[in-house]
Amino acid sequence: MRKLLGVYLLLIATTLSAQKNKPTPKPTIKPFIYTINTCIDSTGNTISAKGSSLLTCNHTGKKGFTIDVTWKVEKNNISFSGLRVKTMNLGNCLEKDVLVFTFEDNTQLTLNAWNEPNCDGNAVFDLDGTNYKEYSNKRIIAIRFQNGRTFETYLYKIRPEQRNFFSSAAEANKTKRYLLTKCS
Repeated sequence: MRKLLGVYLLLIATTLSAQKNKPTPKPTIKPFIYTINTCIDSTGNTISAKGSSLLTCNHTGKKGFTIDVTWKVEKNNISFSGLRVKTMNLGNCLEKDVLVFTFEDNTQLTLNAWNEPNCDGNAVFDLDGTNYKEYSNKRIIAIRFQNGRTFETYLYKIRPEQRNFFSSAAEANKTKRYLLTKCS
């Protein structure tokens, strides 16, 4: 009986020791899948296109912004149009705002808002005139938004799972990863 108890205790100690020394698995980054939701009318013409998700940029939940890729549809061809930003607690009104992307290779892309001043927290950035195809393949490490009226600035350091947001959007358009929706 004593031998059996000794073997049993040895087995438990070995099991506990093995569990303590077990290497912790590295966190896996879930692949981000972006689709373009298209609305087609009864005649078969594409009416509009909208991205499947927003890029949410805030650390505390109190201050930050979201970025939505906007798409243009011309003769049933879908292409990048620009970016729509909705701010949260970055000044009461927006005017002449600036959005700066910093990429892993330390290059930057600076965009200036073109929309009229407003107190709704909305800013619109155009991608025409930029080499957005070059930038869409780069991984982003930080985004800075500056309110051009109050000069209040918010720097968001991108989480690893968000770094491919724009390249995933570009890939969705390139591979025609469209999701057909009803026009409302």
